[in-house]
Amino acid sequence: MPTSLTDKSLKENTNVPCDIHPKESIKYFCPTHESVNCGHCVEFENRSCKISLISEISDSFKNGQEYGDIRKSIAKLLKGVNDCVNEVESNIKMILKLSEDEVTKLRDYREKVNDYCNERENFLLEIIEKMKDMDKTRLDSLKPKCDNIKAKINQIKLALDAQENNSGNLFIEAKRVKKRVECLEMCLNDLSKENTVHRYKFIKDPTTERLLKAKTGLGIVSEDQTIWTHFG
Repeated sequence: MPTSLTDKSLKENTNVPCDIHPKESIKYFCPTHESVNCGHCVEFENRSCKISLISEISDSFKNGQEYGDIRKSIAKLLKGVNDCVNEVESNIKMILKLSEDEVTKLRDYREKVNDYCNERENFLLEIIEKMKDMDKTRLDSLKPKCDNIKAKINQIKLALDAQENNSGNLFIEAKRVKKRVECLEMCLNDLSKENTVHRYKFIKDPTTERLLKAKTGLGIVSEDQTIWTHFG
């Protein structure tokens, strides 16, 4: 290890233990590998890299663009999670209303054809119920996933907030959570793709109005191929 770095490390005020060498404190940053390191890491793993002393570069980091971008990404991700939760809740209400409206149409029409419609009504109601349950089950499963992402974001935010008064520790923590933030962004994008609703509606069968004995009596439930989603 360069003597200059060893001497300067004595002035380092960080106290974050190294992941690889827990008994050593992290004091150095390797720009080549985007890694924070202790003295052992520098000596054995980053010997050929140009190493920076965290105490010398961390003071300006808090007010720099990289840290600002990380905080912006966290804020954007948190907003995205909240938007996702709102959209999930909105879609759940929508599918329930959709089911209610279409069932109402079906039953209003059934009054015109009375007893003959009993068998067809039960069949069509079953299809509607299955479609509703399919979408609701998927959407219900998204809410805890969103809550989990939100909890992880808040943990990251609290970890950064806790180091606001120590620029060196803040630098280390920010570097540590950067990839976690990117991973959570990918998870949120995946959730957004799942937050969809199948569009379907009850369609009256014109033959039923003329001939009650038709095999297609009462109508059919036809699923619209369009999938509703609020995420782009």
